[in-house]
Amino acid sequence: ETFGLVLVEAMAFGLPVITTRWRGIPTVVGDGGCAVLCEVRRPDQYADAAAQLVGDPDLRARMGAAARARYENHFTEARCLGNMEEVFRSLPKR
Repeated sequence: ETFGLVLVEAMAFGLPVITTRWRGIPTVVGDGGCAVLCEVRRPDQYADAAAQLVGDPDLRARMGAAARARYENHFTEARCLGNMEEVFRSLPKR
């Protein structure tokens, strides 16, 4: 799965995300504070991020709220359809 649907699903439920800096994943989660990005093949970074989230309920809440906002601003059905419509309207008419 190349898009990162599981990340979007987590954000839809207002969950903070721990993921990797692999290919397009940083674009999916953005830079709005909803995700911790770890380097590829660095399980220690994942463990540290999970421990930090487990130990800090305020951080979890802030990141969860940011995740839900990212979902609502970029990935709802209405937003996706609107973006597609925008692209189609920008095409030259024949």
